[in-house]
Amino acid sequence: MPVSKPVSPGAVNVSLSDALEVRCGPLYEEEVWSVLCQSAKALQDIFLRGEAVVQGSPRFVLCPYTLHFTPGGRVTFSETIDPTLPNIHNFLSPEILSGHLNPSDAAVEKMLVYSLGMTLFWAAEYATSPPSRASLTHDLHSILLAMTNKNADNRVALIHILEACTLHARQANTGIPYSHHVMKLSKIVMGSVYELDTLIDEVDGDLNSSNPFNGSGSPSQNGVPLEHNRNSGTAVVQKNPTVFCPN
Repeated sequence: MPVSKPVSPGAVNVSLSDALEVRCGPLYEEEVWSVLCQSAKALQDIFLRGEAVVQGSPRFVLCPYTLHFTPGGRVTFSETIDPTLPNIHNFLSPEILSGHLNPSDAAVEKMLVYSLGMTLFWAAEYATSPPSRASLTHDLHSILLAMTNKNADNRVALIHILEACTLHARQANTGIPYSHHVMKLSKIVMGSVYELDTLIDEVDGDLNSSNPFNGSGSPSQNGVPLEHNRNSGTAVVQKNPTVFCPN
């Protein structure tokens, strides 16, 4: 699965899609609030820097593949996207799909708010059969509905989203900041990468303590061919990278 470029040495961002693919399940209620708040903050910062609009359109497509988590608990957005990814149009606002774009910051804000709301609905329904939003509380469901109103004039603004997130944090009184939940979502993927590194270390250890060649003269581990990385000198077990989500 793809990860974004490092934001600091040894650190990478992972997408919302990555995290849910590894988990094989949806975001939980408090995680939705957390991603909502951190995303709204990130969008607000982008607008304040004057970087949200390019030639009258949003600078980036906001969807599960471009919404990224940092190890520090922040949200960032990728400006590049694979156009072959499925159902991207589901996350685009009606204004974008119709081609009737207003180039103002206020109008583009409403477009991105719509995309964020649809992205979080998708995350709340991920891998549920049939897709269901039943786990969302009334307050959270209401704000996501307000974000995804087909009429841009009736859509909630970023400032009101942040106010709702602040109110929820006070009422929930969990003592756990939103950034903590986002950090944990990042670690879902990075933990899987760590486990793979551990497996590779174990394979290396076995290779050093026994004959690394099978009858054909090719390195193997328990009969499984190994692929040698010429850059790192690491032997990697060849396996199918597809993540299987049990029903």
